Amino acid sequence: MPKASAQTADMSSEVFEMPKKEVSMQHYEMLMLLPGSNTEEEAAATSKEVAEFLTAQNCEITKQENLGRKSLGYTVAGSRNGTYMLYEFNTATSQIAPINEKLRIRKDVARFLIVKKVEKTEEQLKEEARVKGIIDGRKAVKKAAMGDVAEKTEEAPKKTRRPAKKAAETPENIDKEIDKLIDSEVK
Repeated sequence: MPKASAQTADMSSEVFEMPKKEVSMQHYEMLMLLPGSNTEEEAAATSKEVAEFLTAQNCEITKQENLGRKSLGYTVAGSRNGTYMLYEFNTATSQIAPINEKLRIRKDVARFLIVKKVEKTEEQLKEEARVKGIIDGRKAVKKAAMGDVAEKTEEAPKKTRRPAKKAAETPENIDKEIDKLIDSEVK
């Protein structure tokens, strides 16, 4: 028994540390709508503040773009137009909740949406370009074929029968027809 207590004494002197969880960075995209009542300068200032806030939240901004002022389909924050800002950033999943909370209470942000975005590899981008090329080629062939059909139909004479034109039914024409019928019966 004394051996066991010696071993536990050795173990207790060692500090047990939990293995550190590796923080996986995810790629996110955020589209933000600023109210239409903001001027371009105010929109730029808000965009800069949001970018600084994201950086302070340990986000690595990979893309930041002002998509410009657009008209809206319905009133948002008392305005029928607004300025759209696009951000792409890498961060830990645990950081999204605090970002949502802070942006939700800002008065200078009308709406925003953060979604997880899948980053495509070079191979995936090449494959998409190849498929797009195939589709565009097929569309061009179909368009050319439709153009040939249209040309052939324009060249070919039309063989449709048109109905014979009837004389206008005026009172004079009706009287003449009645006279013809009477004359033919009398003879």
